[in-house]
Amino acid sequence: MLKLMGALFLIAGCAGFGWCVCREMDGRIGQLHMLVRAFAMLEREVGGSMATLPEGLERVGRKLEGELGMRFRKIGSTVRAGCEDMPGATFEEIWRKEIRDYLENTCLKKKDRQMLLSFPDYTGFSDGKMQLLNLKQFGQEMGRAEEDAAREAENRKKAVLSVSMTCGFLAVVALL
Repeated sequence: MLKLMGALFLIAGCAGFGWCVCREMDGRIGQLHMLVRAFAMLEREVGGSMATLPEGLERVGRKLEGELGMRFRKIGSTVRAGCEDMPGATFEEIWRKEIRDYLENTCLKKKDRQMLLSFPDYTGFSDGKMQLLNLKQFGQEMGRAEEDAAREAENRKKAVLSVSMTCGFLAVVALL
């Protein structure tokens, strides 16, 4: 009876591990979706209401919930008012510092993180139309990353769950 209980717990533990891996994939997709939405909102703020980028970040930050909204508000207000901690800091430096702090608690992969950290490279234009086009391009790249993550997760979820369950059964057989 104890062996049967141990075997069931072992199989359940392996299945649980697979489920956690799948959940992390879903978390990545959700975080990418939130970023796509945030940059679409930023594009509308800068393009539609003709706000400056820092103003747009503050407005979008007020609309977003959670840590991403707080980071956007902080970046926008810091760039607009100047930073006491980092006097003379550029938008790029402030963005990278705040976004690195945000990225510590995400499921994003290295390429997603690098893309998000490269956002200031898309904003260095004084011409409003060029800046708007580059914001749109960045948003599209984030959208493609979200679609790729969704496709990858769809393909891998079944495999991960199958392999984790199989490993559980194999471990039970090996221990019996």
